[in-house]
Amino acid sequence: MIGRTGVSLGIRLAGIALGFAAMLMLAHALDPAELGRWAWALELVALACVLAGAGFNLIAVRVVPDCLIARDPAGLRRFVRAGLAAGLAGSALFGVLLFIALAFGWLGEGFDLRLAALMAVLLLAFTALRFGQEVLRGAGRIVLAQAGEQLVWPLLLLLAAFMLWFAPASADEAGLLLAWQVLIFTMLACALLLAIWRIAGAIQLPSLRSPDRAREWLAGGLPLALSGALSVFLNRGDIIALGAFAAAREVAFYTPASRFAALLVLGQAAASMVSAGRLRE
Repeated sequence: MIGRTGVSLGIRLAGIALGFAAMLMLAHALDPAELGRWAWALELVALACVLAGAGFNLIAVRVVPDCLIARDPAGLRRFVRAGLAAGLAGSALFGVLLFIALAFGWLGEGFDLRLAALMAVLLLAFTALRFGQEVLRGAGRIVLAQAGEQLVWPLLLLLAAFMLWFAPASADEAGLLLAWQVLIFTMLACALLLAIWRIAGAIQLPSLRSPDRAREWLAGGLPLALSGALSVFLNRGDIIALGAFAAAREVAFYTPASRFAALLVLGQAAASMVSAGRLRE
């Protein structure tokens, strides 16, 4: 457990270092208003992502070990399909709310139909990615579960920041970053789902348990989704509130400084990443 926790912690530390370096470079490369719009849009998507998944990502650490122990590939596939369907429905709902907020001018200065559409698509990709991560976490594939969002994305964000630093200034840099993020998160989510299907296909023995129902998963997942959303709001609510009541330029200056807060719970998060599926078993 200590070794696996160390690997998880190492991935998180490397990801935070890369992400912070990318944020500092973006702060130099982008117009503050564009950086502020992207940062605020990202925080809104991250908050909505917790609820959009209807708790299927949070309950995966219970269901997946149960399916693996019972040798139930059909149950695992059923759960994955139900989780993806819930994520699609939840993302569509929040996408509609985004367009309503845009129509009433609640998204703030500089937000247009294109940015709102990119946020809606990013929410869908992010929800699928988070669900895939948690399924792999439940299956004990810790490196696969963390490497995409924690290492690959910060590294590619750093590359994008480096390119933007030397590119001519653009009036739509926030949109470019959101589009880049949509592309990367979609590719990562597809890769994780392919890995999950291979894990299900590797189960050879017949099922030893009766099938679960989607409403049972929802009954366990929705309370976790609500508490998870409250937790995310406690961690990210300052940026969301600042973006709602101040200019995007102020968000741009505040966001890099706030990243230091992520260092406070790294060890606990790494241990939880490793131990949850094992404790369920």
